[in-house]
Amino acid sequence: MDGKPSKTEVTELIDGVKEKITSSTIGGPNLIRNTGYKEDLKFFNSNGLTKIRTHPFYFNGSKPILIFSNNDQTEKVISSNRFLLEKNTDYTLNFRGFNNSALTSYDVFILGRRNGETQGYTIIKHLINGKKLNISGLESVSVQFNSGDIDNAYLRFDNNGTNGGQSDLYIAEIDLYKGTQKRPWQPALEDQEYLVTQAQATFERT
Repeated sequence: MDGKPSKTEVTELIDGVKEKITSSTIGGPNLIRNTGYKEDLKFFNSNGLTKIRTHPFYFNGSKPILIFSNNDQTEKVISSNRFLLEKNTDYTLNFRGFNNSALTSYDVFILGRRNGETQGYTIIKHLINGKKLNISGLESVSVQFNSGDIDNAYLRFDNNGTNGGQSDLYIAEIDLYKGTQKRPWQPALEDQEYLVTQAQATFERT
């Protein structure tokens, strides 16, 4: 024996972690993919400057954070994957972040549509309008909204421009879920499955 755990032991450990995450869930699953940025910018689309890096404000630079930048005064946007919503239901959006002093402001939208509609969106939920985050440390943000007549939607952050130099908006731990109770960040269910697959593949290569 080389002291390495068996594949069965690794699988049992992973299944236990998954069960713990699922059983401790408050509210519905996180509807936004890749919010731990394990797959770089997959599932995000932007017309601005986006990258995944680290910063001392966020876990002393030990964990990745999204940096969404703008070099001019024209609004730039970054959008999530599209997701399903239940009509006339309350949802919560949580995230953590900060910005540099060059940022004029930022907005957050839920852009939705009804089943059968083909436009990108027909219903607008303006969750955050023209605000700034902390420039000297990490800030936690939590907003709630009712889906109304929306069947499917996507989340959009706007970097509204710079007042000189490059404006940087830092975003981490995006969590959008059914319900109104506060909770710690958790990855989307699909991303939990991805992490399990990666762990098993790593084990099989060793």
